Amino acid sequence: MRFFLWNAILALWVTVLSGALIPEPEVKIEVLQKPFICHRKTKGGDLMLVHYEGYLEKDGSLFHSTNGKIPPESTLIFNIDLLEIRNGPRSHESFQEMDLNDDWRLSKQEVKVYLQKEFEKHGAVVNESHHDALVEDIFDKEDEDKDGFISAREFTYVHDEL
Repeated sequence: MRFFLWNAILALWVTVLSGALIPEPEVKIEVLQKPFICHRKTKGGDLMLVHYEGYLEKDGSLFHSTNGKIPPESTLIFNIDLLEIRNGPRSHESFQEMDLNDDWRLSKQEVKVYLQKEFEKHGAVVNESHHDALVEDIFDKEDEDKDGFISAREFTYVHDEL
């Protein structure tokens, strides 16, 4: 019994020490410019229309796409301008709005149509290749069972990307 207890304690210490050696990824957020008077602050569930530019720290070169090739181990710098804040839709209502054929699952085409309408509603340029890449990224993250559809169960609205 004593041998088992010492092995358990030793295993616990090895786990704790090895976990302590793994550095946490560092995310630094710095406000460069803030309006003197801020009438509306964001809250959970809000939709934000932003413009961003991403730069590689090593040489300051600009990349503009989340799907572009970024060298491994690169430090990235983003300048993000908040253009507009809107109250976000409720999760269930969003899903129903996207589900054009009422089958309780979202196809890639349904998500693409929804995104195009949202972009047009906000006056943004509709770029086919950008939308295709965005849809693929959404399905990579949301389609848990990888069946090519996002079910009502898989659909989530609350995210914590940072």
